[in-house]
Formats: sequence, C-alpha cells, structure tokens
Amino acid sequence: MKAIKILISLLVFSVIFIAIYFSGFFYNMKITPCLPPPNIHPDGKVYTVAFAWEDQNKDGYYDEGEPAMPGVTIAHPLTLDVTSATNEKGLAETIEYKGGCPCNCWQGAYVEVMTPPGYVATNETKQMLTGENQTLLFGFAKAN
Repeated sequence: MKAIKILISLLVFSVIFIAIYFSGFFYNMKITPCLPPPNIHPDGKVYTVAFAWEDQNKDGYYDEGEPAMPGVTIAHPLTLDVTSATNEKGLAETIEYKGGCPCNCWQGAYVEVMTPPGYVATNETKQMLTGENQTLLFGFAKAN
C-alpha cells in the first residue's frame, strides 16, 4: 500500500512538472534557457561590432594612432542580400537573427568584410565568432 502511495505521488509530481515545463515557465524564467518547450519557437540573435582600420605598419594588429577606415563593406552571412559599411569611426554593428535558436546562436556564425580597392588585408577578412557581443578587428594596408 505504501508503494502505491509513493507511485501515485510521483505520478502527480511528474504531471505537474510536465505541465509547468510545457507552459514555458522554466524557459521564460531562464531556468532552462537553452531548452524551450516544443510550443515556443525562439528567434536568437548574434550581435557583433566590426572595426576596420588602416594598418600603417602592416603587422595585423591595431596600434594607437592608426586611423579608422570608414566605408568598409560588411557582408551579413545569414542574410546575404544585406550589406552595411563601417562609419567614420571605422565601426559597424551587425545583428543577425537565427530562427529557432534559443542560445549560443553565435556558433557557426562569422563576419566577413570586403577588402577596399587599393588596399590589402593584414588579417583575415572572414572571422568566425567565438562568443556573444564580440568586437572583431579588420586591418588594411595600402597596396604598393
């Protein structure tokens, strides 16, 4: 008889837990941020900042005093028909949305810039993301 009471208690607890899970409570309260219930379809985002500069000493590293490069084209990998460009401070913010991605949406994402005419890249123009809210550096030196 005691075993039956325990089984009934476990069954009741399981039903309540499942009902709470499917309501989205755990997901919305960020208790299980990467495990949304099947009835919730999240859209994640990947936010990065790209910084382009003229690499005057061609070492691939930004040094104080090297000028920013406005007008460098940024390709958006998730929406290939969209491009943007760096502003007068050499900065461009990119926000990409990934449907159905609840967390770690940056995995597999990258930012790619186009080498401006008359310049050569001093580091990779296509850089993979390694985390959220990242700043990526893109250096360019004048071609000889």
